[in-house]
Amino acid sequence: MKRVGRNSKWSLFYPTEAPNRHEVHGEELEKFFERYEREGRAKKTIDTQQPWFAVLDAQIEIVVLLYFIQMLLMVSPPTFYLC
Repeated sequence: MKRVGRNSKWSLFYPTEAPNRHEVHGEELEKFFERYEREGRAKKTIDTQQPWFAVLDAQIEIVVLLYFIQMLLMVSPPTFYLC
């Protein structure tokens, strides 16, 4: 999450390329991944804010859609529900 705030890069690894990552956490995990990045084990590097903006866009689209459905149901006459 520190990288999201700085808008730096995320490195993506195959599980077999970064073994034992489930055994560490915190600062040790950061050092673990930084070492693997220096060794060139990352398969892909992406901007950190790109996935976050995609999630926000999807949530906004869903909320707007649900709002319009709610408005449609509130405005429709009661006979609409009997059809």
